[in-house]
Amino acid sequence: MLFFLYCLQFVLPLHYTNLNLYIMIYKTTFKSHINIITTLFLAFLCASCEKAAISEDESNDNEKPQKGEITVVFGTNDIDNAFANEQYDSQQSRTTTPIKDICTRINLAIYDSDDSTKIKSINQDKSDASFGQIKTSLAKGNYIIVVVAHNGEGNATMTSPSKISFKDNKVTDTFYYYGDIEVDDNTKFDLTLKRAVAMVRLVVKDNTPTNIHNMKFYYTGGSSTFNAKTGYGYVNSKQTEIRTVPNYAYTSESTYDIYTFPHAGNKKLKIGVSALEKASSSKATYGRTIDDVSIKRNYITRYSGYFYGEDPSTGRGFNMTTDDEWQYDDYEY
Repeated sequence: MLFFLYCLQFVLPLHYTNLNLYIMIYKTTFKSHINIITTLFLAFLCASCEKAAISEDESNDNEKPQKGEITVVFGTNDIDNAFANEQYDSQQSRTTTPIKDICTRINLAIYDSDDSTKIKSINQDKSDASFGQIKTSLAKGNYIIVVVAHNGEGNATMTSPSKISFKDNKVTDTFYYYGDIEVDDNTKFDLTLKRAVAMVRLVVKDNTPTNIHNMKFYYTGGSSTFNAKTGYGYVNSKQTEIRTVPNYAYTSESTYDIYTFPHAGNKKLKIGVSALEKASSSKATYGRTIDDVSIKRNYITRYSGYFYGEDPSTGRGFNMTTDDEWQYDDYEY
C-alpha cells in the first residue's frame, strides 16, 4: 500500500500535490503503530520473565528446615480466662478453654529480639487440620513471639509487636501471647493466650419495633489497633459496628455485643446507639447516647434497659450492674 501511494505522486497531475501530505501522514501513522506494537511486545517478554511475588500471608506451618535451621513447634491450644456462657459458674469461667471453641483465626509473627524486625508470619484458620499447632523452622537464637487469635474476616496485620491491626478495623473477641524465646534445639513451646479486649453488652428489654432491622454503634475512647507489648490499645479510634436485629428481638428482649482494646489509664467510652430501618440509613428512627462507659480488659460492661419506651415501674432509663463471668460490670440505662 505504501509503495502504491508513492508511485501515484509521479503519475497524477501536479494539482494533486496534496497527495504528498497524505503520504506523509500515512507514513507517520504507520511508524507510530509499529513503535506501539514493538513496545507492547517487549513489555510482554519482560513481564513473562519476572518472578511471581509471594505475600507473607501465604506463609505456612509445614515448611522444611533450611540448612542451619531447626524445627520449632508452637502449641496454642488453650485460652486463659475465656468467655463463659451463662450455664457455666464463675469457677469454670477461669479455666483454660480450647482455642477452636472460641476463635476462628490464629496469626503468629516472629521478630528479631534485638530490633523487632519481623522474620516471618504464619496464619491458620479453623479449617486447618493442625489448627492450634504451628510448626516452623528457625535458626538458633533469641526471638520475640506474638500470637493473636480472633474471629475477624481476615488475617491480622502484624508489622511490629506494638502495632497490630485487623481487617476493616473490626475488633472481635481477641486473645494474645507476647514473649521472648530462645531457640537452641528442636523444641515445642506451649503458649496460653489471654484476652486482649473489653466488651460492652447492650441489653434491650423492650420488644423491638417491626420496622427496625439494624442497630448501629458508634463509639470513641477505645482502640481498634492493639499493642501486644503493653497489652493495651495503640491508637485513639472512632469505631462503628452495625448489628442485625435477630428475629427473637421483636417478641422479647435482645442483646448486642461490641468490642474494643482498652487504653491504659481507665479511659472511658462514649457510645451512640441508633436503631435503623436498614443498615444504609443515615437517620436513626430511635437513638440513645451512653456517656462515661467504664471498660477494662477481660471485663464485660453491660447496660440493660428499655430502649424504645419506658420501664413500666421506673420510667425510661438504662441500669448498669455487675456480674462476673469474664468479670462483669453491669449498668442500667
